[in-house]
Amino acid sequence: MVWLVWDKQFLKGMFVVRDAAEQRSIEVRAERGVVEPHDPQGFSVRVEPLWVNVPPEHAAGHRNQVLRDAIDVIRRDWGLLNLPELGTGHHFRLDRYLAIPVDGRLTYPRFQFNDARELWPGFSDVLTVFRDAAWDDVSTSLWFISRQGSTGGDIPALVIQHDPDEVLSAARLVVDDW
Repeated sequence: MVWLVWDKQFLKGMFVVRDAAEQRSIEVRAERGVVEPHDPQGFSVRVEPLWVNVPPEHAAGHRNQVLRDAIDVIRRDWGLLNLPELGTGHHFRLDRYLAIPVDGRLTYPRFQFNDARELWPGFSDVLTVFRDAAWDDVSTSLWFISRQGSTGGDIPALVIQHDPDEVLSAARLVVDDW
């Protein structure tokens, strides 16, 4: 498991050990001038787990490499957008998009957007299915870009462009089986 330290929507660190993440969160609060642990000014600083479906036979030291490899596949084959590339023409709500931390910043897999940088119709519904089942965004992204039996062997990121209902049904099947 990987532990993330956030300050609002900004990634401040990724750690394999929760104690290290907690220490970094204390440092981030101190950088903001927060002295007391329960000061409301520090509530935006939080530590969260990043769940990645890693086979249990992998040792803890290999999990970071598995995570980096997964993110590299998404970046190489599908592309990642950063916030400025998305533009400010729409109201940006982090919970509506897949977001993957890369080099201390959140990036957004390109496959979830059409050419106008808007979400494909039905994408939010599919994302809600995975989030309700506690899937992390890296695992969800990998599902979208992999051939799935529940979509007839097709890649959900391509199918959603013309048949969002099929992808929604496929996501529900996968979550039910998981």
